[in-house]
Amino acid sequence: MVKKLSRYLDVSENFFAFIAALLILFITISIILEVVFRLFFNISFSWVHELSEYTLLYLPFLTAAWLLRYNDHIVIDLIEPILSPRVKYVLDIIIILIGIFVSVILVWFGFITVADYFSSGLRSQTTLKIPKGYIAIIIPLGSVLLLFEFIRILYRKVFSAQNLAGNGEEGGI
Repeated sequence: MVKKLSRYLDVSENFFAFIAALLILFITISIILEVVFRLFFNISFSWVHELSEYTLLYLPFLTAAWLLRYNDHIVIDLIEPILSPRVKYVLDIIIILIGIFVSVILVWFGFITVADYFSSGLRSQTTLKIPKGYIAIIIPLGSVLLLFEFIRILYRKVFSAQNLAGNGEEGGI
């Protein structure tokens, strides 16, 4: 059961990362075309700037869980090499719990905000007049994946420590 859920999480994270890659490709091509058309033909696409802003909002939430799975977030590990395995394990658990807490807050308030945007029909005051619910929906969706990834990491950390402790090896609490 856990393996199946873990597989679903992997597929969801990979899908979000693929969407992020497509967004980067689309916005890059759009910006290049905007610059070329403005320079040579004096034609400007007013939507390019707006969509690039929304892309900057979407990218972190589309890729956060995927990066966490591969432990590719930026880290500063100045003190990690001097810590004992037991202290490192406890600090890792604390960091994971903080990540779960922050993710829960983002999910909770994100869904409340998105529901409010959709119920009020609020739209952006920009060229495209996109409903704000569609703009903000990525915050709770990406945070749900991030929450599940933190839970999976916690599960693996706790159960791998129990297995190591059961074998008489270092790593258990």
